[in-house]
Amino acid sequence: MNTPAKSFAVIFNSGFWEGQQQFTDGTLQTDDGMTFRIHRVVLSQRSGYFQALFSFNLNQETIIIPNIDSKILENILLYIYTGGAILDEKNVWDLKIASDYLLLDDLLKSCRSFSVQNMTCTNCLSSLSIAWQIDKLATRDDCYRYALVHFEDILKTPNGGLEELPFEILKKLLESKSLNVISERSVWKAIVFVD
Repeated sequence: MNTPAKSFAVIFNSGFWEGQQQFTDGTLQTDDGMTFRIHRVVLSQRSGYFQALFSFNLNQETIIIPNIDSKILENILLYIYTGGAILDEKNVWDLKIASDYLLLDDLLKSCRSFSVQNMTCTNCLSSLSIAWQIDKLATRDDCYRYALVHFEDILKTPNGGLEELPFEILKKLLESKSLNVISERSVWKAIVFVD
């Protein structure tokens, strides 16, 4: 899924897309003011969101894409134009949320797969907190299962995120019959640690 670390501008002006700039028919702008020239038909073919958006905004040259910063939108455009995105632990959740919003199901699946493959005791609970709020991202069960199985290791991990975990999630973990702990002492540690 990862593409070479090239910017959208480089991809857009080279290879298959070289010379196609003259056929651009729209501009996307992010809240932070960055703009990207695009081909509406290309975006419409890959995303139901863009298909609907461009159907109703036929004459509008610049369209603002709210709540998605320029780095994430650039990565999404890389995905739309090349089939690959640059995924890392820092951007995967933002890409998940944006791909869900923009109806890019294949990218959402790739992000989910990346999250599951790269889950650790350090990032599991923060991922679980996010996934708990946005269940549609289809990662909540994966994070929850990982936390149950690796609970002892998470307790031992500095900055494992236990102290930031919402109470309702901690309660559900501690009440689970599948919680993988050596003794109830671990559960007690978790309760005392959070207090």
